[in-house]
Amino acid sequence: MANIPRLQLISNYTVSGYPCPTIGLTYYPNAADNELNLDLREKPANIYTYQLYNYYGVLVLSGESPNILKTIDTSSLDEGLYFLHFYENGELIIKQLVIEH
Repeated sequence: MANIPRLQLISNYTVSGYPCPTIGLTYYPNAADNELNLDLREKPANIYTYQLYNYYGVLVLSGESPNILKTIDTSSLDEGLYFLHFYENGELIIKQLVIEH
């Protein structure tokens, strides 16, 4: 039940591996296997924070990146539904991500 408010903020995902063209964040592939790419190259120069939560709301991965194409290793994550939290200019963007190995 704790995830219901988060679900209202989530975009659709692609299963074909193409970037998710969403407002605020481009990431691919979705569903991801061993790697997830955050394409931050079009963003202003800054350090961006990201966090990945599992379906139960447990933080499983986090980090920071400048405005580059950031590749995140997802090979150790269990298959399933995740929520990518991305912070920009003090605002939180939440996106849905599927991990399939």
